[in-house]
Amino acid sequence: MNGHDETFNNESPESGSNTFDYNERLNELQLINDILIETYQVEDTDRICKLVGEAVHKLNKDCYVIVSLYDSSINAVRIRAAPGLEGITEKVAGIPDRGLEDVSFRPKDMELNPQLFKSGKLEHFKDGLYALLAKKVPYYSCKQIEKNLNIGSIQVIGFSNEKNIFGGISILVPEGQKVHYVSAIETITAHVSKKIQAIWTERALHEAENRFEILFQQAPLSYHSLDENGYFIDVNNTWLETLGYSYEEVIGKCFKDFLTPEDAEKFKNNLDKFNSHGEIHGVEYEAVRKDGKRINIVIDGKIAYNEDGSFKQTHCAFKDITAQKKAERKALENEKLLRSMIDAITEYAFLMEPDGTIVQINESTAKKLNTTSQKCIGCNIYDLLPEKIMSSRKQKFDTVLAEGKALKFEDMNEGNYFQHNFYPVYDYSNQISHIAVFSMDITEYKTNVKKLKWELDVNRSLAELADALIDPNNSIETIANIVLSASKELTGSDHGYVSSIDPETGDNVCHTLTRMMESCSINENDKKISFPRGPDGLYTKLFGHALNTKKGFYINSPEMHPGSGGAPEGHIKLNNFLSFPAVVGNELMGQISLANSNQGYSDSEFEAIRKVAAIYALAIQQKRASIEIQHIDTILKSTFESTVDGIFVVDNNHKILFSNSKFVKMWRIPEALANMKNYDELLSFYSDQVKCSKEYLSKIQALYHSKETNTYYIYFKDGRVFESLSTPLMNNGIIKGRVWSFRDVTEKAEAEKALIDAKIHAEEANRTKNEFLATVSHELRTPLNSVIGYSDMLLAQIFGPLNERQLRYLKNISRSGNHLLNLINDILDISRIESRDISLSFEIVHVADIFEDVKNIATPFATSKNISVEFSAEPADLNIYADKIKFKQILYNLVNNALKFTPENGHIEVVANKSGNTIRISVGDDGIGIPEDKQQIIFEPFKQVDSSLSRMYGGSGLGLTIVKNLVEMHSGEIKVKSEVTKGSTFTIILPVKEK
Repeated sequence: MNGHDETFNNESPESGSNTFDYNERLNELQLINDILIETYQVEDTDRICKLVGEAVHKLNKDCYVIVSLYDSSINAVRIRAAPGLEGITEKVAGIPDRGLEDVSFRPKDMELNPQLFKSGKLEHFKDGLYALLAKKVPYYSCKQIEKNLNIGSIQVIGFSNEKNIFGGISILVPEGQKVHYVSAIETITAHVSKKIQAIWTERALHEAENRFEILFQQAPLSYHSLDENGYFIDVNNTWLETLGYSYEEVIGKCFKDFLTPEDAEKFKNNLDKFNSHGEIHGVEYEAVRKDGKRINIVIDGKIAYNEDGSFKQTHCAFKDITAQKKAERKALENEKLLRSMIDAITEYAFLMEPDGTIVQINESTAKKLNTTSQKCIGCNIYDLLPEKIMSSRKQKFDTVLAEGKALKFEDMNEGNYFQHNFYPVYDYSNQISHIAVFSMDITEYKTNVKKLKWELDVNRSLAELADALIDPNNSIETIANIVLSASKELTGSDHGYVSSIDPETGDNVCHTLTRMMESCSINENDKKISFPRGPDGLYTKLFGHALNTKKGFYINSPEMHPGSGGAPEGHIKLNNFLSFPAVVGNELMGQISLANSNQGYSDSEFEAIRKVAAIYALAIQQKRASIEIQHIDTILKSTFESTVDGIFVVDNNHKILFSNSKFVKMWRIPEALANMKNYDELLSFYSDQVKCSKEYLSKIQALYHSKETNTYYIYFKDGRVFESLSTPLMNNGIIKGRVWSFRDVTEKAEAEKALIDAKIHAEEANRTKNEFLATVSHELRTPLNSVIGYSDMLLAQIFGPLNERQLRYLKNISRSGNHLLNLINDILDISRIESRDISLSFEIVHVADIFEDVKNIATPFATSKNISVEFSAEPADLNIYADKIKFKQILYNLVNNALKFTPENGHIEVVANKSGNTIRISVGDDGIGIPEDKQQIIFEPFKQVDSSLSRMYGGSGLGLTIVKNLVEMHSGEIKVKSEVTKGSTFTIILPVKEK
């Protein structure tokens, strides 16, 4: 409920006297001027509310003031300032030890009269505290609070614009008190409403252009650490940059060395206080940069102490306040100017008597009147005003005198917008003695608001346009129609077209075209028109200029453009023209062209269409990509359908994304279940066909979230066998599902089973053979040893002398017996190796000792063929960890093999050396050599290079087989390098092993 209230009073706070306090009125005007200046420079709405609350409370110190404002982040009204109510939070809101700034309430909870807020006047509101606190505090409690605070009435004025109420000022007036300076409060409120609305408008623009980003800028502070005597321990880079020194130039020096001489003495005194109090705040010094420039700094710091309480170091941060000091000095210099009520907002100000006589005026106003302030004093304003506005100004002044209220209005003069505020000034008898006039040029403000509104409209249109363009159901033709409609509306154009570039032909295809031919009976909107490139590969005329250059342009005299080729007969006249290519990267996507805007084109329309063209280009690119994806999808589906494998794909929610017909056929899925989308339901059906279905289901579940590729076999109850390959469906390293493929390998499995059975039978036969050979060989060795023993005894002639023939026969018997014994030993060795019936006894073996033993054994054979055999080891004391007997057997077999195939007068070299973590032993000869294609078969049992060699050189063909197996049992390998007629080199490589 609103209405007139006697608590309103426009007199000064001291109006109990009989004389009007002129200075008090000037103070009121100065306060208005100060708050307008300060709020004009502030962009934080909370800060503005606090300033306004403090100002209103300053004008009415005996009252309580609450300033509230809508907070979009919580969709609620929040109290931003409450001067005069400090310390009574618990009484008002029931929240102890917290400010009223924490109290918020939703607009729907406020039953305030909207007209009361939008009136722009300070008026009484019944039950104001109860409504102000959104009924969060019970009615009786609010009345009790009003009683405790001795509240007589509550006055309210709203922050509002033409459409919305977004906050307000509430003044809680104690009994016996009145609200003073009502017009000042209303003036401040009106200005703050516009200021807050302007801030919000600017924020809305930024949010539309960049929805989720806010840029903050922080100025880093300079940090330094001192010891107890003020010498530097450490500084940061900002400190060094601020004073221009290097780190080495600072550390170890005293802080006073970087101050002016005057402040160096000040530092000595402050250091003692710092050490005694443990902290400093707001201490100012004048420092000297390395380049000699002086700067002002303010320091805050604390002392860090050791665990025993002794001094450790200081932690100080300073801020460069040179600019602030400079501003303060400037403010002092301009103090007289500020006191004259001139600031950035109120450009023109003067005080006149009711008859128009000027008693005070600032230089800006005087200059506007083409005179000086001194000459204006005592003159009549009506003699100075231009004749064209004099009558309207007099009418406004008379209104203020007649109504006794402040008057605010806007007008336009010489192309500029002005905001005027006329305030009546009362004397001691409550009569108007003067009129205070404040006028402000708001042309720039009006222009900015108009620009902001335009850009907001553009961004709103772009947002709506983007929603339509990203709809996958819209074709390029539909998108072109949407773009043309939006572009014409944004620019006020009568005509235009929107096209796309055919990616195959390069033609500029117009999907939508307004009627441009006056004499044409065909509606161009019903046709798709293409503009091909010329023979030179360029597009023609005005529209072609934008495409060829890939740059937009506008012109308000099209016939003057160098690219203009004239209009065809019957074409409408082009009064102005705007065209912008749709480009992604450096690729042309399409074009937007407009013509005949009523107001002509400007940078604003050009910028708007640039943004539309950018969105349109992305829409075309997206549509082309969508078509390409559909094409690829068709190819993939055709490929999957043509494969012999059954394939299906599921996502993480077990939803079937794809399956081919082969999968359905292989798993014998009924037609009724073929289109099932839930894999779990389908799995429960076809898993019944599988042997060990529980284990199969468990395996499938385990694979769902595995990153591994898995291959396994599926065995069916009916004998079928599937080979399955399961791989994760990945997207940017994240598992999105699983891909399964199945191949019927029943025939292959059966063949493999037959092979396995054959292998088992062969291994069994081989084992039986080995057992037979071992048994036979053992049975042969016993009588053979007796034959060899008796022949050796006869050869020793211990029973008497023998003739030459007898000796020759006995030698043949002994040689053949030993040859046969070696053959039997080889057969026994290979038999034990193949049956894994052999073990190694490892020990430290001196290679030189083995070389000596083998040399002694091989010397008779080598001497008989005049073959030189050379042994060498590096280092000479080289040791190897091996089975000594088997190692000697390896080396003897290799040397014996070399002696056998080396012709008379040949040479054999045996070399051993350590190389890294291996020992290499090579046996090289200059014998007959081995063809390259035979170098691997010689390690197979009973194999030699040529069967004739066996007859010529003898041997069983098992020696190298035994060597290879024994080397591998030592975790080593054997290699051969040979060339026919030039000899062979066998190298065994054994790892170095620790005992």
